[in-house]
Amino acid sequence: MTYFHAYDLQAQSVPPLTLGYGPTIQLPTGADVNDIAVADLDHDGRPDLAIPERALDTLAIFVQTASGGFPAKASARYFFSRGPHTIVPLALNGYGASGSPVPVADDLVLGARQSIQLYLLDNMGTAPGQLSLVARPALRWGPLGGSPPTDPRLLTAPLNGDDYPDIAYLYNPIGTVQAGLGGNGILFRNTPPDNIASPLFYQAPFRPVDASLACMYVPDAYNALLASPTTNEIIIVSTTGKSQPSNGWWTSGYQRKTASGGTRPVAAAGADVDGDGDADLVAAHETNPNVVIRLREPNPVTPYDLLFPTQLTYPLLGAPRQVILQDMNGDNRPDLLVLLTTGLVQVFRNTGQSGQALFDAPILLATGSRPAYLRLADINADGQLDLAVACPGDNTVHLFYNQSVVLSAQAAKSKQLATVYPNPAHTTLQLRSTTGSPIHAAILLDALGRPVRQWDAPATSLNVADVPRGLYLLQLQVGTTKTMHRIVLE
Repeated sequence: MTYFHAYDLQAQSVPPLTLGYGPTIQLPTGADVNDIAVADLDHDGRPDLAIPERALDTLAIFVQTASGGFPAKASARYFFSRGPHTIVPLALNGYGASGSPVPVADDLVLGARQSIQLYLLDNMGTAPGQLSLVARPALRWGPLGGSPPTDPRLLTAPLNGDDYPDIAYLYNPIGTVQAGLGGNGILFRNTPPDNIASPLFYQAPFRPVDASLACMYVPDAYNALLASPTTNEIIIVSTTGKSQPSNGWWTSGYQRKTASGGTRPVAAAGADVDGDGDADLVAAHETNPNVVIRLREPNPVTPYDLLFPTQLTYPLLGAPRQVILQDMNGDNRPDLLVLLTTGLVQVFRNTGQSGQALFDAPILLATGSRPAYLRLADINADGQLDLAVACPGDNTVHLFYNQSVVLSAQAAKSKQLATVYPNPAHTTLQLRSTTGSPIHAAILLDALGRPVRQWDAPATSLNVADVPRGLYLLQLQVGTTKTMHRIVLE
């Protein structure tokens, strides 16, 4: 396996970012794969792959083997008519009152392009090794009477203020003014199939190529970011903030526009890249391919001002398709990932330095032909985010494994601050602080990094008897320090 490293000789405190080539999934000729979802669908503790085959009207499931590989042929296939195109893992069932444990995301939401239908797939398998996806009646996405979207995308985030993930989708047909972002909320107080709220829709003044979600103004209040290639702007659609679960996620018409810093932006993302506590903007441009970092004014007049006086530009080796900001090496600094139409992923490590040195020279990863979309997920269940790229040009999905060493360093630090035993565990985890500092909180995360259960001021033991078996991460706050432990439940 080939490994790629990003190092900073001037800032030795920045941990390396190391990515290696993983397996390539070959789909049948003509599959036209455009997206991929990663989730432990058969509940054996190993994440699996769900891949829509748009031209074949099927959803292919590849179950990860005990050795960490994937079979040459799909483990199961499900038929969905008229172009299944985009997919996300999501927990559709099992929600309790606000503050209750979030159920494991082992269900799927699948969007079909030609029929403009949304399939909600409940995972009915419960025992390890069981896989059973059952579709509810399909929902229509997009405005009534609208045309099929050109390149629909599904996203998830807690959008309506109840801390549970909801469904968002990009709707971008050609030749119509009905384009924008819509979606459905998850209503945790209702039982299926009535726990899916009525669709809401934000109509954009242009046809967006891509969309992302980020908290630009207030923590935990998500905004939608859309790039406008015709006006060279980034549109930030404001959410309604903390609201009742049935209320709208964003207020139509309440939006802010800012220059993208280049020509024909096709993708945007937001996060605090310079560590000053304010969210910054990133835009990727098609003409004179580059990615522009726009740093927010550190002392705005009000908390809601969007001022971006500082601009940094990094060249790309081709036209961009997608841009993502995500911490990949555990140093709490968002790294920058850009998917190119030329069959490359450029990964820029965040160094924490000022000026143009904020991001390193990029790591280059070769994908298949005509890459369509990049998803981040913990594919090999080691607690770190990996990459999965769907490529319709040669009907492949390329996996790249994150080999950064930060988690091993965290594990050593965690061992010094607290011990967790037994491991593997069956019903109970025992906690012991080794420093004398109290353990203030414990959060159990699934293989995709999503909270499963939280304990405030935990006692010396945690009851995990009713948690599904598998690999987890346990985050402990010991004094003022957060530490991470890998946990196996069997």
